[in-house]
Amino acid sequence: MKPHPQSPRVLALDPTSRGLGVVVFESPTLPIEWGVRELRDAKDARCLALVTDLLHRFQPDVVVIEDTAHPACRRCARVRILIDSIRPMALSRKVGVVSVNRDQVLKGLGADTKHQAATRIAARLPELAPSLPPFRKPWMSEDPRMSLFDAAAFALTFYHSLR
Repeated sequence: MKPHPQSPRVLALDPTSRGLGVVVFESPTLPIEWGVRELRDAKDARCLALVTDLLHRFQPDVVVIEDTAHPACRRCARVRILIDSIRPMALSRKVGVVSVNRDQVLKGLGADTKHQAATRIAARLPELAPSLPPFRKPWMSEDPRMSLFDAAAFALTFYHSLR
């Protein structure tokens, strides 16, 4: 399937306290690269180096990240600073940056929870379906693979806003 000619290439990033979820889209229906990178030592420096590499390799038109200023953002201070430091990196390479918030993401996907959103994304994009984590019980930690679906949700929210 060929990408739609007006679709910008999107690099969607979801930095977490444990690593980085990444999805690169050619169009809303065509992810070309995705994964979760867990980082243990020097997390911020390694995460920013990985983002630099992704910007160089994929040359996206837009980077989509979470809006850390929105009240729905529940990120810790370290991750907020990390997300905010991605913006100048992309802008210095003449790549646009779009921030989306959790409310926009859930509303755009017609979901009430992150797991519902991830399930809808897995149904839309079968390439990502094998990475869908199981439903999380309240006492369980969030599965690191959820950051992959958060990144995909950010990108799909961006594409939806273009319509």
